[in-house]
Amino acid sequence: MHVESLNDLFDVYSDAGLRLASYGRASYGFGFDLGVPRGGSAEARLGLSPRCVTFTTDTSLTPARC
Repeated sequence: MHVESLNDLFDVYSDAGLRLASYGRASYGFGFDLGVPRGGSAEARLGLSPRCVTFTTDTSLTPARC
């Protein structure tokens, strides 16, 4: 079982190198999986990992909700 959360910012640039926009990305999720060893250097895994991802702009006052 695993739980994850990510919150980061990234910029988008034109081909000329000008910053066009800045975005925020937030995601969270959890997962559960089972695995079986397959030899000394491999493993087969099967599981479920639902996730929610939202994007905001640097000028947004109300971010999107999952």
